[in-house]
Amino acid sequence: MVRVKKGQGLIEVVFAVGVIVVVLTAVISLMVASLHSRTSGYDRKKAAELGQKVMELLVAEKSQSPADFWDIGSSGFWQSNLGTTQTMGGYNGYYFAIDFRQVIDVGNSCPVTPFKCANATIGVGYSDNDNQNVTFTRFFSR
Repeated sequence: MVRVKKGQGLIEVVFAVGVIVVVLTAVISLMVASLHSRTSGYDRKKAAELGQKVMELLVAEKSQSPADFWDIGSSGFWQSNLGTTQTMGGYNGYYFAIDFRQVIDVGNSCPVTPFKCANATIGVGYSDNDNQNVTFTRFFSR
């Protein structure tokens, strides 16, 4: 008499479940990594957008009131903006700080007095699970 097996044995079932678990683990890991990458890219894009807006404010300040822009010791624009951590509406969770340093070169195109050349550096920070930041620098001259 010939016996015909019907169905699967226990070993085949365990092996099939193991393969399914490995495949599902790989797919879930890829999805999590993809979501993290997307979120990180969005945060960096938003920080770059904020940095660009702040830099545009500096350019506008330079063109609208150059005397105040170049007077670092004044109680005007720089007194309230230089070195302080600030936020801007529409950018919750993002903050920025402005640094403004005189540039002096030997060729006299940027002498010590009068103050003619400077680098403005804007640091934009944001927090995900760890603190992140993006830095922008622009050269200004009179």
